[in-house]
Amino acid sequence: MQEQLSKFLFSAVDFVNRSAETLQSTLSQLTENRQISLEEGQKMYEDFLKTTEGRREEFETQVGKILERVAENLQLATAKQIAELQNQVQALQARISKLEESK
Repeated sequence: MQEQLSKFLFSAVDFVNRSAETLQSTLSQLTENRQISLEEGQKMYEDFLKTTEGRREEFETQVGKILERVAENLQLATAKQIAELQNQVQALQARISKLEESK
């Protein structure tokens, strides 16, 4: 499942990168042919990047929520839960060592 999700995310990133490259190429051609001004082309490109960035953050949030639900449904521990358990085990080991030393 993780492999499929990784492929999906990489595909989405690749799509956005290709879209940005295509837009930049198209805007360059339009400015070279003087169909739009350089300022208009730059503004369009910057608007595209801003919109894409906002969508990326929204997409990451949604994917994060989906992954949390999947982990919960599969009863998988999160990295935070594992770290908490490791801390608890270390604390218990320290207490056991102290008890053994006092005997």
